[in-house]
Amino acid sequence: MAKILIIEDDEAVRESLVDIVENSGFEALHAEDGQIAMEILKNEIPDLIISDIMMPRMDGIEFLKNIKENPETSMLPFIFLTAKSNYCDLREGMNYGADDYICKPFKAKELVSSINLRLKHKKKYNEKLNEIALNLTKYIPHELRTPLFPIIGFSDYLQSDHQNLRPNELIEIFGKINKSGHRLHKTIEKFLLYTEIELLKYDNEAIETFKNKTTQNIKPLVENIIKNKAAEFDRIEDVKFEILNCNLRISEDHFQFIVSELIENSLKFSQKNSPVEISCDVNENYFSISFKDSGIGMSNEQLGNSGPFIQHNRTIHNQDGIGLGLAITASMVKLYEGSMQIKSELNTSTTIKIKIKTK
Repeated sequence: MAKILIIEDDEAVRESLVDIVENSGFEALHAEDGQIAMEILKNEIPDLIISDIMMPRMDGIEFLKNIKENPETSMLPFIFLTAKSNYCDLREGMNYGADDYICKPFKAKELVSSINLRLKHKKKYNEKLNEIALNLTKYIPHELRTPLFPIIGFSDYLQSDHQNLRPNELIEIFGKINKSGHRLHKTIEKFLLYTEIELLKYDNEAIETFKNKTTQNIKPLVENIIKNKAAEFDRIEDVKFEILNCNLRISEDHFQFIVSELIENSLKFSQKNSPVEISCDVNENYFSISFKDSGIGMSNEQLGNSGPFIQHNRTIHNQDGIGLGLAITASMVKLYEGSMQIKSELNTSTTIKIKIKTK
């Protein structure tokens, strides 16, 4: 049974709210102002909060600020009760993270509908959080330990026997430690980015903020990423590209990640001396960029079973990593109302095409 905390200084309204909540199958906690509600939260954490705005001692806005500062209560669904004349206060409350509002006088059906919607949203959020936690618990140990072993092993070796090592041996060991360190850093960054993007789906305010971000003059940015990645894989001669210039409706950090991830996939899953082709197109609404390789490809079954933490034939193709790159890319593109298409044929080629808004 979901537990609802009601904060309302008008006794008659408060009792009415308690009756509606309890008659709808929920457990009701209640307080006459924010200060008393804070005391309740020390002992009980509800599933949702309904609060008036104008109250003595601690009003609804101040109460909302307080619970948002506490990690234990910061994600609780929050519904404001407000008179129609309190628009400025309501707008401030929404800016601080309130999820919904109900105007007084309210209808029981309207209130219950809002409660059910917010609880359903919270359930989906918690399910996604549990899914992420389960995946991280399952995959973090291996992916963190793998690069840690050479870092710890070689550094222990240097500590105990560095005086007997020749310069070329030292350089080789330092190189392996450095490579493992970069792999570890990349893995951690992808875990954090995956979690951020997945949870962002449940934060409408943050989504709107991201949608207003832009990347200006993309041509030099994309060309620089491609050249650096081609050099990293020693595939400069294999990569052919022609990039068009425009401005995009996407965060520059996110766009850089997408381009870097897609060119890296093309290089990682194709052999040296095989072509990697990158082409672009721009119309009045969208910029599209395609990455085509002549590599290992995927079957229709593998394409249908792609997702976070899934890698096909990992041992055969000696893959490292966690299979998150494409999942993060797809989520990012969708966040900005773009699209991603993958066409692949096993042992032949793979083409990934993304489209992102220009306006």
